[in-house]
Amino acid sequence: MKVQNFINALLSGLNYMPATLWLTFLPCVVGVAAGLLIAALRVYKIRFWARLFGVVIPIIKAIPSILVMYMTWFLFSDTFNIVAERAGWAIRSKDIDIIWVGIISLTLTAISIISETFRGAFLSIGSGQYEAAFSVGLTRTQTMRRVIIPQMLPVAWPLLCSNIITILKASSLVYLIGVMEMLNGSLLSATSNYSYLPAYLGAAALYWVLSIIIEQCFRLTGKRFRAFHRGAA
Repeated sequence: MKVQNFINALLSGLNYMPATLWLTFLPCVVGVAAGLLIAALRVYKIRFWARLFGVVIPIIKAIPSILVMYMTWFLFSDTFNIVAERAGWAIRSKDIDIIWVGIISLTLTAISIISETFRGAFLSIGSGQYEAAFSVGLTRTQTMRRVIIPQMLPVAWPLLCSNIITILKASSLVYLIGVMEMLNGSLLSATSNYSYLPAYLGAAALYWVLSIIIEQCFRLTGKRFRAFHRGAA
């Protein structure tokens, strides 16, 4: 293995790191917001929504990410032009950056796994916490914001880190629908010299570095959460 081929793969993959970051963190941001809401609806058994998401989330979670991506891609390809034509839109599927198909499919995966993380964290809070909050006159919303969420976040934090790293790794699947990201970018360097092992190692190194950065960020913020939970300044 030539070191120069490895370096070339690293540099080539770095050019597409912004796409990988976009494919990772936008789904995770939406996944955190939607996952927290869905988890609360399921834990507190909010009528119709608890039953709906109690069926939908396990189904999405059970489907491999690659199948979710293909299904999103074919659904988009088959239906968008029909909807746009009936609605009188000038835009067509060919005018939309295919990266959005990858973002949508990864968002569905992120919501399914992050909501389960938050649901487990909610269930870890004893019922006495709610009773104590209600006894001093707090509403359900105030109880969630001031009592429950500050206690469940430190529980969910380590698993949330793993969830984001899972989405980071799943983002490499978008090459199957024609989106260029770090893995595909690293392999570009191998098309001229057919030296694929250094290219794969270069891509692995980039994902490893990003995973370490994510873990360190969560470790540092997790310390702050634990200090706040103990009542530290």
